[in-house]
Amino acid sequence: MDPRSVDEAFDALVEKEGQGLFRFLCWALGREEDARDALQEVLLRIHRGLSGFRGDASLHSWAFRIATNVAHDVRGKRARAPSTYGLEAAEASPPVLHGGEVRTPDRELSDRETSERLHRALDSLTPDLREPLLLHTVSGMKYREVADALGLPIGTVTSRIHAARLKLQELLGDDV
Repeated sequence: MDPRSVDEAFDALVEKEGQGLFRFLCWALGREEDARDALQEVLLRIHRGLSGFRGDASLHSWAFRIATNVAHDVRGKRARAPSTYGLEAAEASPPVLHGGEVRTPDRELSDRETSERLHRALDSLTPDLREPLLLHTVSGMKYREVADALGLPIGTVTSRIHAARLKLQELLGDDV
């Protein structure tokens, strides 16, 4: 691919997938600031690798595979980082789920508590269960696309998503 074609393909990919990649990274990492940093890394890797893209999978699957790898790297670095003993608590709040309805203070508190419980439950899942679930539910990928993005057989993806849902149901009960 010539440089101009790479730039055009990159712009089209960012336009189409940028928001989905960011949503996936927010849920995968739990911190908006980490998701923003990770998105920058994902976009750099995509741009660098676009000229060598072979087309074995769709651009969509390839981009989310890169995002999955970056999220995994960030989580690994975070686990090895020294503890701050709560100093980052103000910026560490997870994304909050809510619809388009009018937001009362009670409703906001309830939504924040639900989102925090969901985020803790997602965090407790192992990456091999969390990643396929998030790719499917947050990013809207079909099972086949998740399988392509993760380089796994579709049966493995199906069983992992099912196992993740069962584990979340066990952790959250009927509350969410």
